[in-house]
Amino acid sequence: MSKIKLRDYQEKAVSDVIEYYDDIAFGGPDNIVIESSVGSGKSLIIAAICQAIPDEPIVIAVSITELIDQIAEHLDLLGLDYSIVKANREAEFDKNHRIQLVMAQTLYARVDKLDLNCSIFIRDEIQIEYETKRSNKILDKLKPELKVGLTGTIYDGTGFMLNNITVIKTIPITELQSKGYLSKVKAMVPRWSEKIDYSKVKSSGSDYNTVSLDEITNKDTFLNMAIDSMNALNAKSKKTIIFCSTIDQAENFTAKLKKNGYEVDLVHSKRNSKENDAVIESFRTGLPIKRIYKKGNQEDSLFEENEDMPICRALVNVMKLTTGFDVKDIALGVTIRPSTSRVLVTQAIGRLVRTHPDKPFAELLDLAGWTRQFGFFTNEYIPPRRTGNKEEDDKAKAELKDEAMPNLDLSLDSEEPEEINLDKYNLIIKELKEKEQAIID
Repeated sequence: MSKIKLRDYQEKAVSDVIEYYDDIAFGGPDNIVIESSVGSGKSLIIAAICQAIPDEPIVIAVSITELIDQIAEHLDLLGLDYSIVKANREAEFDKNHRIQLVMAQTLYARVDKLDLNCSIFIRDEIQIEYETKRSNKILDKLKPELKVGLTGTIYDGTGFMLNNITVIKTIPITELQSKGYLSKVKAMVPRWSEKIDYSKVKSSGSDYNTVSLDEITNKDTFLNMAIDSMNALNAKSKKTIIFCSTIDQAENFTAKLKKNGYEVDLVHSKRNSKENDAVIESFRTGLPIKRIYKKGNQEDSLFEENEDMPICRALVNVMKLTTGFDVKDIALGVTIRPSTSRVLVTQAIGRLVRTHPDKPFAELLDLAGWTRQFGFFTNEYIPPRRTGNKEEDDKAKAELKDEAMPNLDLSLDSEEPEEINLDKYNLIIKELKEKEQAIID
């Protein structure tokens, strides 16, 4: 059996899981979540758990296609046999394997037909479908003794701790950065973007209503100023990912970027999946996009690359690449999607933190008030637990804004993007509070 040296925090996480598993017979907790940030090696932790508990049937579930192959790669590294449950990969399924690596959507559709044994159920990026109808049906059918989740965000879209979980903490993001495991991210903000008022934008669930949001962020003035800010950071020379709120906004912004000379393309849910894949592959590799065209009901094969075909160096996306998307040399993230969801913001910024030899640091061009609303990406966030008492929960929710930087625009000197200086911001806030106090006195 292969053996790979785990980092200290990975080794401790695996050891803690084993201990919890052994304690179940004595009434210990059976719903564990490992809090482990992007880039901390969650796939290796999962594989190591499978290796450390060699005699029990294990089901590993994911909701993002890319994670299937990422986890499979680490299971291979440890020499573990496994089977895959995923649509269009039927040849890789064998119910007799101890480890089943499953696509949650596929398992949900077939859970009544598949007779899978499961003592331990492991769920990567558990925040995506925690306690949903789909996940509950799967768990009711499998009836695992121990449930193990992994995520960098142990809270829901409103900022509250996931229900009924016991948390295994691993390592802070700042320590991962100081050890060189993650890239540092510079928050770059222009003053103009901090003057935009989103207070009248309607809400939908735990986030802004995107139709209402488009009335501000899908206008020529906003999009043109966003491009000016990108140009100020020399974005044409950087591998860039751009986060949009709606398909219409994404298409408008992509068209404007192309007119400004950007090598850009977009992915979203209404595009052909193979064309989305071709765009992502170009962005990932730096090679020309392979185009797919249709004649009637027949798809042409991918035709050969040539020098005239475009390359995607700037990738515009709508809610498709915020979690589980791993391209190490992304140097710039641009957000033109305001959000009230800490989960979405944290996961999206996580796309920038992978290390790469050609990337001494990454930049976040924050044009949507993310830093103003949630503070710095590296701030430790301790989510409150819901009490069930509305008054107490509303009070706790109000206190979630303590890390916010509401007067951020006062510390910015330029309409062009500048790196946020925390010392300067704190000094300005201190002076404001002293003036307010003087007026009261």
